[in-house]
Amino acid sequence: MAAPLLVAIASMITRMESSRLDRALATAVGFVGVLVVLRPSLDASASGLAFALACAAFLASRDLVNRRIPAQVPSVLIAVATTIAVTFAGLVLATTQPWLALETSTLAWIAAAAVFAALGNYAVVAASRGVDLSVVAPFRYSSIVWALVLGFAFWGEIPDWRVCTGIALIAASGGYMLRALRAASDGRRNAPPTDPGCTRGTRDDVTH
Repeated sequence: MAAPLLVAIASMITRMESSRLDRALATAVGFVGVLVVLRPSLDASASGLAFALACAAFLASRDLVNRRIPAQVPSVLIAVATTIAVTFAGLVLATTQPWLALETSTLAWIAAAAVFAALGNYAVVAASRGVDLSVVAPFRYSSIVWALVLGFAFWGEIPDWRVCTGIALIAASGGYMLRALRAASDGRRNAPPTDPGCTRGTRDDVTH
């Protein structure tokens, strides 16, 4: 869950988009909301923390690389390529784990999870192209909200006040980003058009 925050900060540091302190703060607020919901324990092993940090760094790098891919390359092609890469990586890692016989129902659930993961991967790729990554970042935290909703729907899990507070922070972060993006879009729409002839004439006058 640290990946969106890393994406927002890295995209500004690398000047892939304009530095916007308000967007970075909004992303940080969303990240705080995630921590409030998850309440991570400091008792985790060092290797577990290392893998978690590496995962966040790799996911952030993926989003940054997506922005560098030309727009004419279809998002579905990028999603398929990443899915194939994950499949091969899984096959390599599978050699280090024992194989178990799975029941048909378990295989069906795994297949459903794979389909949803592929669709989610495509959605992330498409969302991170043609828009500032700092705008998209907070909405990645909505997965926490969906997990809570599904947990209540299927298992009757009721969130406590800490979870509700975290959800409020996540919603506030995403809501601010939507408002900022809409304001920027309205500003560009209402901006007076530039007359190329006037611009060229002014440049010629200055030259002469």
